[in-house]
Amino acid sequence: MISGIPGTGKSTFCRFLEARHGFAFYEVDRMKHWPNLADWESLLRRSLAEFVARFRELHPNGTVLEFGFDPGSQAPVARVLIQAGMRPIWFAGDHDRARQLFVARGTVPEVLFDKQVQRIKEADLPRSMPELQVVSAFREDGSVRAPEEIYAEILRSVA
Repeated sequence: MISGIPGTGKSTFCRFLEARHGFAFYEVDRMKHWPNLADWESLLRRSLAEFVARFRELHPNGTVLEFGFDPGSQAPVARVLIQAGMRPIWFAGDHDRARQLFVARGTVPEVLFDKQVQRIKEADLPRSMPELQVVSAFREDGSVRAPEEIYAEILRSVA
């Protein structure tokens, strides 16, 4: 499960896992476009543990779920997904740099970035969820880290 600050490259990283490592990529924000949506929604309502197990069953090479959750209302869901076996990765980074990249995309109004970052700050994320593995999306000079570099960091933490 990939979460974090908007503009830190979460979707790029998920697409990298899909293309280079054979992971199935699902975006919670785009759930309405998932194949067999009614089945997924039913499963989600019934049992988050079964929801996670279904991903594993369908995708033995791995699944990556991008979940840019609302810290106020969806943090409990994130915690249950983690307890059910999803590995949580938090993409952190300088908020000003992330905002620059977010605005440059031009796909979502920047006020939404500001609101989400404010919610993240109010929820004291990632500190308030110690189960999150925090990775930095940017180098000290503000450049974006390559997905391969982040992937290697995540793998090192497992060993």
